[in-house]
Amino acid sequence: MASSPKYKQLKAELNRLRRHFLPKNFDPTGYYSDRRLDRTRAYGLLAHAEIEFYIENITLDIVEREYESWSKHKQPSSIIICLLAACKIGWQDIETKELELNFIDPPKIKKDDESINLIIERAVTQHKNIVRENNGIKSQNIKRLLMPLGIAISDLDPTWINDMNSFGGQRGFIAHTSRIGLKNLPDPKTEKDAVDRLLTGLKDLDDLVNSL
Repeated sequence: MASSPKYKQLKAELNRLRRHFLPKNFDPTGYYSDRRLDRTRAYGLLAHAEIEFYIENITLDIVEREYESWSKHKQPSSIIICLLAACKIGWQDIETKELELNFIDPPKIKKDDESINLIIERAVTQHKNIVRENNGIKSQNIKRLLMPLGIAISDLDPTWINDMNSFGGQRGFIAHTSRIGLKNLPDPKTEKDAVDRLLTGLKDLDDLVNSL
């Protein structure tokens, strides 16, 4: 399946970061200067930001597209139904409980609500808030972002999910730890290979979202 424009943009940005921050040729001995290692840390943090931005925005785009279609034609799609279901159950199902995600109060229906459109509008707003407050690419984050699309964690490659959890955890540790406190600094080739693996899984996700 052809890649979406946003996936192509993500791939281009990651390639740009690779050129700007990582050495052109990797040292087979694994020896790098302090400057190279600092740039490797920057590469990992910025690559994480690009991946997070991509996932957030593909979900936003498709929810907004379906809401716009509903507003015009009043024909609910599977995504609108999934969005309403997610809001009704407080964005909580078996997977979110296993991931220890908190219950989110459903939007309140007011006595003067004149149509189902107002309820759907509040559900869309709630999803936008979830996206805006998101901070990470771990399975907990992915779960909440993809719920209105009807995509479950179990629909995704478990190895890729583990890689996302590992990369997301590493990003948090590096972002909040002084270089002095890091016992093992990220290796440029290892970091590049990790991002490449994530990008392959993101292409599968891109295809899954495009199929909707």
